[in-house]
Amino acid sequence: MTYRVINLKGDYSSREYAANTAGAAMVWHQHFNSFNDTVSYALVEIAYPVSDREMAVATEIAKGYNALIGGGLGSGDGVKVLSDGDRAEYIIDGNKEAYISEPLFVSNPLQAAWVMNPENLKAIAKVNVDVIKKYYPDGSLIALSVGHKYKVSSPNDRGAAVAGQAVMEADLNEIVINYMIEMLTDGSVVTPVPAKPTTPVPTTGRPIVKKGSTGQYVKDVQWLLNTYFGQRLTVDGIFGTATYNAVVAFQKKYGLVPDGIVGQKTWTKLLDPHLNGQAPTPTKPIPVTIKLGSSGTVVRTLQTALRSHGYSVTVDGIFGPRTKNAVIRFQKARGLAADGIVGPKTWAKLL
Repeated sequence: MTYRVINLKGDYSSREYAANTAGAAMVWHQHFNSFNDTVSYALVEIAYPVSDREMAVATEIAKGYNALIGGGLGSGDGVKVLSDGDRAEYIIDGNKEAYISEPLFVSNPLQAAWVMNPENLKAIAKVNVDVIKKYYPDGSLIALSVGHKYKVSSPNDRGAAVAGQAVMEADLNEIVINYMIEMLTDGSVVTPVPAKPTTPVPTTGRPIVKKGSTGQYVKDVQWLLNTYFGQRLTVDGIFGTATYNAVVAFQKKYGLVPDGIVGQKTWTKLLDPHLNGQAPTPTKPIPVTIKLGSSGTVVRTLQTALRSHGYSVTVDGIFGPRTKNAVIRFQKARGLAADGIVGPKTWAKLL
C-alpha cells in the first residue's frame, strides 16, 4: 500500500488550510509530551466532534504505544477528546480527521533515553503507519506535521527539552515524521504543500461555507445550529438544502443578510451565541443523580461530558457498563468516591 503525502509547514492555521485545500483524508501532528520526570503515559488527542474512525485510530495507536514503550494510557484509554478552548485544540479544530500524537514524556529520563535510539523512533512511526494503513484506503492523501517546528509566528520554537539529552522535542518529531513518509510512500515524491489562499480567510479563522460545501466546517455549522439555536440538522458535513434553509433562518433572526452563506459575520454570530445578549442561553442539565440503568437526555449529557474529558463512550443516552466504567475511572482520577454513580459532586467536576 502506498499513499500520497503532504509534509505540512507554517503556522497551524496554514497547515489546516493546506490539508483541507489538498483534500487530505487525515492530518497527523507528531509531538511528544512533557510535564515532569515521573509521568509516563501515552496519549493521542482528537477534537470534538469526532468520527468513529478517529476514535478507533486514536485508541489503537495509543494502545500500540503502550505495548511498545510501557507507562500506561492517559485519560483512561489513551485518548483525549479536546473541546473548544482546550490546550492544543486550535491545532486540529479545522480539519476533518486530525490527530496529535504524544507517545511518551521526554521529561521522563528513562523514556527520554529510550527514545534516543533511532530504531525506537522508527518503531513509533511504524505504530502510526500500521494503523493509518488499516483505517485509511490505499492511495489516500495523508498530511503530516512536525510539531513545534516550521512555524512562521514562532520560528525558534522547538518544544520541550529532552531530559539528559542535547536535543529538543521537535528534533524527535521530525525524525518520526520522516520515517512515516518513507513507510507511507515507499520513496515516492512527496506532494508539495498548496500555497496560501489569495482571497482573505474570515478573521474568525474559518473559511466561507455555502450550499455545496462539505467537510468539518460544515459539521461545525450544523452542530452550532443544533446546539444553540434549536435546529435539528443531521451533522453529516454536507451543506444541502436543509442546512441552507437553517442558515437563512438564522441570518434573518439575527439581522444578517439572508443569503445562506456562512461568512465572517455569520461565523461571528454562530461562534458567540451570547453576542449582544441576543442568542438563547444553553441550559445546563439539572444535576440529578444517575447510575447504571438510567437513560435519556441527561445520560447523553453525561456521555458527552465524559468524551470531552477524553473517555471513550458512545453518546447513546443509555447508562450501560461502558459508561459506568468510564465514570469510575473519572471519579478515581478526580479523587471522588469511585462508585459509578453520578451525583452532584461528580457533576461539579464533569461540567
